[in-house]
Amino acid sequence: DAATVYRLRTIPPGPCTIVQSWAGTGYPLFLSPDHSAKRGRPVLPASPLVALEQVGRWVHVRAGAGEDVEDGWLEADQLVPDPLPVNGGHP
Repeated sequence: DAATVYRLRTIPPGPCTIVQSWAGTGYPLFLSPDHSAKRGRPVLPASPLVALEQVGRWVHVRAGAGEDVEDGWLEADQLVPDPLPVNGGHP
């Protein structure tokens, strides 16, 4: 609506997490940067998540670890950079 102020949040490439309001509830990845896109795996704040690139309000992410990964898209306002990744920064 015209009264709402929208801000573009910038998410740098690297470890990130979804906002804590999704704690306990999976938030499914979008399979393309569009709200009408099919959805992929749900991610939680504790899920391994890496921002790959940002395109406007959408961030291309990689969810999972090892061979169990899925690429998808999330809105930048649902993400925050994670200075201490899930694995504690260790490979």
